[in-house]
Amino acid sequence: MTKLSSKKLPSDRTGFLIDQLWKAVTLLETKEEVRQFLHDILTRTELQMLAKRLEVVKMISEGYTYEQIRKQLNISDVTIAKINNWFEAFGSGYRLIIERLHKIDQKRRDAKFRYNERRAVVTGQVRAAQKIWVGVGKELYRGYKKQRKKFSARS
Repeated sequence: MTKLSSKKLPSDRTGFLIDQLWKAVTLLETKEEVRQFLHDILTRTELQMLAKRLEVVKMISEGYTYEQIRKQLNISDVTIAKINNWFEAFGSGYRLIIERLHKIDQKRRDAKFRYNERRAVVTGQVRAAQKIWVGVGKELYRGYKKQRKKFSARS
């Protein structure tokens, strides 16, 4: 569990440091920059903890039960309840991110659906072409056999 130092900072200094963190995050422009920054500033445990929190909220918003969340993310019902309570009380940031993630997921699903539709059409066209070529190949083979019989009958 992440712990704060017992040596307190004055509240104005703490406010300044937190504001500086917000500014630093807003300066990041790409996913790779965000990944590098979070990798540098967070421990592996903290990063996993934050990722799980986000996934818990996302799953709750999608209607998953505590049991399903617990099994998939290997966390306790108490943790899920704490995250859910926080989400319900103060979750405007979570809601913003979840909405944007849902839009990205929907675009990805739509693109995959369109790809699969095109693939099905192409696959159908390929199968039709294969049937034609198989038919042509059979006809050519029959013609070859007839010519061979004629040729062998002459000799």
